[in-house]
Amino acid sequence: MQNESSRTGDDVTEKPSENVRDATDIETQMPHWVYRVNGIEWWAADSLDQAIEAAAIWYDLPREEIIDELAPPYKLTEEQMFQTLIDVAGVAVPFWFELTRLHRAGEPFPRLFGRSEI
Repeated sequence: MQNESSRTGDDVTEKPSENVRDATDIETQMPHWVYRVNGIEWWAADSLDQAIEAAAIWYDLPREEIIDELAPPYKLTEEQMFQTLIDVAGVAVPFWFELTRLHRAGEPFPRLFGRSEI
């Protein structure tokens, strides 16, 4: 039976995946997500509201001052999570992989996740 791979002589060739990511919804796999809070910062949190609140506490500012009207806060899409890169020890990795690493390492959330260079 040839489910996962097909055999040709002595070579075993993996069947190409229909989708690089798991077919299940990735948001159900991760309790935290990345949110663009203002024009320059991403925060990892359980919700957009929690990310904005964490930024307000971090900077000791009212929530209204954290939100940039020209760059309103938003939740990154699944596609953005895999395409947007973050520098980790000199290596550019997708947001999703770094978020997963932080989660598995038991790091605290919410947290500042990254900043755009100005």
